[in-house]
Amino acid sequence: MDIEKIIDEEFQAISHLLEKCWDGYQRNYDVPKGEQGSCEIKKEAAEDAGEHVANKAVRDKTTNAKALKDLIPELPDDEIGPWLRNHGLEPEETGYKRGANVDDTPPPEPFT
Repeated sequence: MDIEKIIDEEFQAISHLLEKCWDGYQRNYDVPKGEQGSCEIKKEAAEDAGEHVANKAVRDKTTNAKALKDLIPELPDDEIGPWLRNHGLEPEETGYKRGANVDDTPPPEPFT
């Protein structure tokens, strides 16, 4: 068997690994394989990212903005607010707003 044929067979055996996206990402079929943007973050992974930041803020007793900056130090300051809002978080809050009165309306009067 000649060496070029062996190399070709081995390359074919592992070539599928080169085409896969990383864990947490899915294939974006609008962009050709191998080009930047051909893999995009999965929706579930994006939701998990927001939850991870919120949990870190609560654990560290700090703001969501500080928690995100601790997790991703290279993220520019002007992108922190939009990133957090896209994930349902407010920069100056700690964690997610929970409860029925997230819009700060007073609770209804009790039945008498």
